[in-house]
Amino acid sequence: MPVPTAESSATATNPTVPLVAVAIWIAATTMGMLGLISYSNTPGESAEVPIVWPRGARVNLAAEGPTLLTFVHPKCPCSRATLAELARVLSRCASSPTVECLFYCPDDATADWADTDLWRSAAPLCSTTPIVDVAGEDAKEFGATTSGHVLLYSNAGQLRFSGGITPARAHEGDSVAAGALVDLLNGHPVDHAMFPVFGCPIHLGDVN
Repeated sequence: MPVPTAESSATATNPTVPLVAVAIWIAATTMGMLGLISYSNTPGESAEVPIVWPRGARVNLAAEGPTLLTFVHPKCPCSRATLAELARVLSRCASSPTVECLFYCPDDATADWADTDLWRSAAPLCSTTPIVDVAGEDAKEFGATTSGHVLLYSNAGQLRFSGGITPARAHEGDSVAAGALVDLLNGHPVDHAMFPVFGCPIHLGDVN
C-alpha cells in the first residue's frame, strides 16, 4: 500500500492546485493564439506605389493587355499563399495578363539564392520566367515593401490595382482583394482597388 507523502496529502486536501494549473495553461494558450492571430492580421509597411508606370522601370510594360507584377521574397513563408491565390485569380480570368514575378536577391548573393520552392511555384504563372530583383531595385522603383505585393497596370501604364491578395499572412482563401483583382482582369469596375499586403519585408536577407 502506497505511503502518503506530504505533497500528495497537500494536493488531496487542496483541490484548487490542479485547477490553478489548468487556468494557467488556458491563459498561456489563449495568449499564444491571440498573438498568432494578431501577427497573421498585421499588414506590412504601407507603400507609395506610382500611379503611372515609372520611367526608370527595368521591367517592360506590355504593349497589349494589362501587366501584373508580383513582388516576392524567396524565403518568405507567407508568400506561398500569395502564389496559390495568384494561380486561382488567373484561372478565373477570361484572358491572361502579362504576368511578371520579381524575386528579391541581395546584391552580394548569387542568383540561385532566389531559387527556392516559391520560385518554382511562380514559374508556371509567369509569362516568361521569374525575374531576379537584385538588391530589390525593381521593388523600390514600384514602391513595393512587402513580399506578396501585387500591382496591375493597364497597357497605357495606369495603376489599376495595388495590394495583397490573401486574407491574412500565410492564409489562402477568398478575399475582397483577390475578388477585386479578378473583376478588374475581366473588365468589370470595382469599388476598391487598393489593399494592404500581408507578408514579410522584401528588403531583408533570410526571413522566418
